Amino acid sequence: MSNRPSEQLSAGSYPRPAATIPARRRGVPWWGWLIVVGVIASIAACIVLFPIVAKEGISAKDDAAAVVDRYIKAAITHNVDEMYSLSDNIGDNSRDKASFQNSIETTFFKPNAAFLANYQSLSAGPYFSMRTSNDNRTSLDISGNVIYKDQSKGSFSATLMRDGDSWKVVKVKLDPPRSE
Repeated sequence: MSNRPSEQLSAGSYPRPAATIPARRRGVPWWGWLIVVGVIASIAACIVLFPIVAKEGISAKDDAAAVVDRYIKAAITHNVDEMYSLSDNIGDNSRDKASFQNSIETTFFKPNAAFLANYQSLSAGPYFSMRTSNDNRTSLDISGNVIYKDQSKGSFSATLMRDGDSWKVVKVKLDPPRSE
């Protein structure tokens, strides 16, 4: 028997058990499970939402490229009415058809005359930029390749604005065919 008072026995008593440390629970604490569930939910949301968002962006890019193609084909035939209907004529780009025609003569027809005569088709590249302005208008910048009738390739870049369900051309720039 020891001389320590806590371990001495009094008449009719049993020794007090030594203080025990509660057994540590095995496993992950509740907040750990909360973190795991949150991470899994975030990953699942990304997996589900990414294809939807990517598809919307790719669809917008393809729709915009089709508008640019129609715009260039209208320019080939000097169909100013079609070009005007495909142009963004709202807000800062607002203009009547006569001023549009004057502008398009000097800014598109003359600089691109040689390219337009040989134009066959275009294909949008994989990269594009979509943004929303302060006045809640969505713009899209795309670029890609132009294929000419002689099978040479050039490039194009275009800026379009969303107008309801359709895209309207703000500007199109054609670059000369590259020698390969």
